[in-house]
Amino acid sequence: MPAKIEVGENLESWSMHVAAWLVDQMNEVLTCRDRVRMVLPGGTTPRGLLETISGRFGNAIEWSRVDLFQTDERWVHPTDTQSNQRMIREALGSVIRDDGGATLYTMNTLCSDPVACAQEYHDLLNRLARDSDGYLMDMVLLGMGDDCHVASIFPGDLPTLHSDQWCVATWVEKLDSHRITLTPKALTSSRTCAFLVTGKTKTESLAKAWQDGSSPHEYPAVILSRHPSIYWFVDQAALGDNSIPSSSQIHRFGKGAQS
Repeated sequence: MPAKIEVGENLESWSMHVAAWLVDQMNEVLTCRDRVRMVLPGGTTPRGLLETISGRFGNAIEWSRVDLFQTDERWVHPTDTQSNQRMIREALGSVIRDDGGATLYTMNTLCSDPVACAQEYHDLLNRLARDSDGYLMDMVLLGMGDDCHVASIFPGDLPTLHSDQWCVATWVEKLDSHRITLTPKALTSSRTCAFLVTGKTKTESLAKAWQDGSSPHEYPAVILSRHPSIYWFVDQAALGDNSIPSSSQIHRFGKGAQS
């Protein structure tokens, strides 16, 4: 199946379009399943999207039937400003609540060490996998770094790229930081995968992700870009002068946009 590339004219139209698409996707799953499982990334771009979903589409879905998971986490306290789970909770606001809200399954950074945290999350996903019908998740949302990293899978991290675990702990040398991350095994075990890419600093990494022959060892986003049901939601700033892959379906949205 060819990739579907959706290009927004600006960040505001991008956020509204992606939020509406995401809610439609979740509601479609809920017409035939009791619950929907979705993986959320950290970062600045996803935060704006999650705030749009909460603010504009908070009543558009039965959130009590939604299970949310993390792509990755920094080895920091859950209340730290660098914590992805803190960002997700703040951005989604009332969507995550005890009485009728979505359920957020977080990576427990209060564990004794990163390895124990990753093992705990792996065990959770392993239990879910036994009850699934071939896919671990319904949807996976991913950001992409300037170096083409996804989740906390960075260039050259071969053990994580080839792990048979659902979740692992990794040391990111360039950031001098421990991370907990889902592996490609987990991220590709989904019905639909969507990349969220905005800003002109992503133009070069986008070209590498779309380039035939790019190695996932150098550009980890490549391994997810081969997903059979892949969407790329990009803004014009990120697209820049990049050529659209010939096998892809492209749609432009926003004021004055043409497909």
